[in-house]
Amino acid sequence: MEKKKKEFLTKYFYYTIIGYLKNPYILFWALGFMSFWAAMAAFVFSKNVPADFADYNFAMVYSQLLVLCVGSVAIGIVETMYYSSFSIRFFTKFSKLNSRRFIFENALSTIIVLIIYSLALLAIQSIFFNIKFGEFYAPKLVGNFVVGMLLSSTVIYLFSLVLAYIPIAIAKPKIRTFMAYIPLILGFIVYAAFWVDLKYAVFFIPLNIVSLLTYYAYTGEEPYTGNLIGNMIAEMNEEPTGTRVEPTIMYATAVVWIIVLAIVAVMLIRKARGVSVEELRLA
Repeated sequence: MEKKKKEFLTKYFYYTIIGYLKNPYILFWALGFMSFWAAMAAFVFSKNVPADFADYNFAMVYSQLLVLCVGSVAIGIVETMYYSSFSIRFFTKFSKLNSRRFIFENALSTIIVLIIYSLALLAIQSIFFNIKFGEFYAPKLVGNFVVGMLLSSTVIYLFSLVLAYIPIAIAKPKIRTFMAYIPLILGFIVYAAFWVDLKYAVFFIPLNIVSLLTYYAYTGEEPYTGNLIGNMIAEMNEEPTGTRVEPTIMYATAVVWIIVLAIVAVMLIRKARGVSVEELRLA
């Protein structure tokens, strides 16, 4: 008898992707609601932007809306990981999916989902700006755009993983909902960078990495630490601008966040193994 070839990816991988893409709540908040603001940015907020600054305006809007987009997706990720942590204890015993394979497929599928939503938002915003200005704005540094998206998605995944396992590790399931909304809360803080200079706080908010890497890839210029609108106006008037972030520091920060979050996630997962499902139900 011929031996069955071992599948590289199980059905869990595909079902996870489909589940996130069909989730009506994620679709509405990550794409539907962001589409409204992308349209407002194109048809209302960009009226007085000179043609020479159109691509910078596009990059500024997309980099900020993208933070809210992935922050909305992260809510679903945290919720899904929290509940799957219970069933996976039994599922791995009676299926081809072991613990390591689960983590691998979970990470890969979730990162792919984050990239899909990111590209979908980009397509939507590009359509609105094309209708208004008759131009398509592509990133000036395509390679950096791809790398930035991979790094950003990895940071968001690991951050979500940490938030999902904190309630389990400390046996406090009642804080699950609060933990799930932390990415979106931080997303709105980053969004405030339109008007507020966050200065060096940008390095301590993991979601800000998404904005910095995206803006740099699109414009080819060092991103500002905040007050994006004020700095763009200052550039138009050839006036002094605010603080910028060097690319090397920006990418180094992303890598450091990935390492730190991965270490914390492993520690939390190991600690969570000692917490029973019954203990969480009674907590």
